[in-house]
Amino acid sequence: MRHATSWLHIDANGFATAVDTVSGSKYWVVARSRSPGGSGKGDLSSITAYDDKWEPYHSCSDRFEFEAVIIKPGTVL
Repeated sequence: MRHATSWLHIDANGFATAVDTVSGSKYWVVARSRSPGGSGKGDLSSITAYDDKWEPYHSCSDRFEFEAVIIKPGTVL
């Protein structure tokens, strides 16, 4: 799984997601909407969170803020 990457996505609709690293480490980046509670672009609970110009390999930093966590063996997130 070395160098494995996934695009921006929602795990299990954001409900009860857990990550338990057994070996190695994982660099996990979490996105948070820049307009919480609102509707429209960036609101992941809205059908309009992404528009037809959205590309998953771009950061969409105008819509989201990001926070990174390094997960090592023994860490459960």
